[in-house]
Formats: sequence, structure tokens, C-alpha cells
Amino acid sequence: MRTNIGKTKWFAAAFALAVLGAAAQAVPAAAAGPSPRRFLLLIDLRQNDLPGVEMSKNAALYFLGSTVGPEDEVAFVTFTELRGLEVREEFTTDRDRVRKTVEGLKEMMGPTEEDAWSTPLVTHNFLEEMDEFAKGLKGVEGTKNILYFTSGLPAYGYQYDRTFRELFDRMASRFKDARAPVFVVNALGHRADWQAIEEKNDFVLRKLAGISGGRYFYDVAQYKMIADEIGKLAVVPIP
Repeated sequence: MRTNIGKTKWFAAAFALAVLGAAAQAVPAAAAGPSPRRFLLLIDLRQNDLPGVEMSKNAALYFLGSTVGPEDEVAFVTFTELRGLEVREEFTTDRDRVRKTVEGLKEMMGPTEEDAWSTPLVTHNFLEEMDEFAKGLKGVEGTKNILYFTSGLPAYGYQYDRTFRELFDRMASRFKDARAPVFVVNALGHRADWQAIEEKNDFVLRKLAGISGGRYFYDVAQYKMIADEIGKLAVVPIP
């Protein structure tokens, strides 16, 4: 059974999808020039720490300035333990507005104090909410290229927790079905090199990128290369 906080987050996710869908429909098509692409920046504030979030912000800002074209549409979404998925900016061609919102992001990072150690239930709830978000994205017109900045989840969750594995695979497949390839950027990068094999986060992150049709990037510190690669791979929206 979900807690009141869990229910609130699910309502927030549904509202987020409604907002994104309406905004995507409202953005006018370009009269001429290259076809616009659609990007959704998702910064995970729960599965992250302060250095990871700062590097994620820097990477997102560089991407906005270097890769997003004047006709491309961008939305900005965050995930927190208390609020779940929250739309910070709807799909828009106003890159400066999105940039200011990313720059102004000053949220408490990581899990709440009473959840300093992630429990299976909390992780399952996270995967269910991401699944609901991915399922709802199918109703948002066109292809949505998602840039997901996160420190991810440990490999042992997928390997030893059957419920985790089933929820994860379903969620990743939903993004593929929604035409929403996930370009996963590891916010830990080489800081994860010291982790034990069963704790490694790149195993799960690679699977999400692969199943959804996106690509995995190991180190957010390589944000210039990452922006260039995503710019080449990003899919133009299909009506």
C-alpha cells in the first residue's frame, strides 16, 4: 500500500504528464529550416549527491548552450523523494528561461533523513513512478529525447530482487514504447570506480539506456563530448 506521500507523488506525476502534453501541443511548428527536436532534461535529485547535482547542472547548461537549436523544444523535470516528478519548465523554445531555471535549482539532495539507507520498498516506489511517467509519455506527441542525469541504483537490486528486476524492465520498455529514448548520464562517473562490483551503478544505467533505445554515458565530467554525441543521436519528432 502506498503512503500519502506516495499517492501525492503519483498525482504529481500525472499532473506533470498533463502539463508536458499540453505544452508540447502548444509549441508552434517551425516555418522553415531544420526540423525541431524535443528534449526533456531530467535531473534526479534523489539518486544523487551535491557534487553530482552540480555537475549535472553544468552539463545541462552546456547542452542548452551548445546543442539545442533555436527551434528545438526543451522541458525540464526533476525527481525528489518528497515531491516525486516535478515539471520545472514545460516544453518551450525559450532556452534562456530553461537555463535560468536550471541555474536556480537549489534543492535538498539525496534521500530524506529518515531514509538515509534506501529500502526495497522505496526503490520499488521510485521504479513504479518512473514507469507511470514513461507510460504517460506515450500520450505526448512525437519523439522525446530524455537526458537523464543520475547516480543510479546498485547492481545488486537488479540481480537479487525479482520485483526490482520486473519493475525495472517494464519501466525501461515503457520509455521505448513511448518513443522516449533515454540518454543516461552517470553523475558519479569515475567517483564510482571504488565501488564493489555488486554496488556498481553503471550496470542498471546501461540497461535503461539500452532497452529504451538511448545511450549510456559513463562520466558527467565529459559533458562536452556527451552533448556532441547526443546532438548527433537525437531523433526528430515524428508526428
